[in-house]
Amino acid sequence: MRCVKGHKYVTIVLDLESGAVLHVGQGKGGDALLDFWKRLRASRAKIEAVATDMSPAYIDAVTMNLPGATLVFD
Repeated sequence: MRCVKGHKYVTIVLDLESGAVLHVGQGKGGDALLDFWKRLRASRAKIEAVATDMSPAYIDAVTMNLPGATLVFD
């Protein structure tokens, strides 16, 4: 994906069952999820699957922070 001057990106984490927005991070990629991982530490085991695009940054962030979760690509 190409970044265009003047565009601002956000990373959004949703609960796919309820539709609730769990996190909105500034930017895109793994760094946008750092605060989310900090808040999630106590409940990681509850996440069974993660739907994401094929961005290597998101894939790496999920596999490092949720090693048991199934990755589903959208």
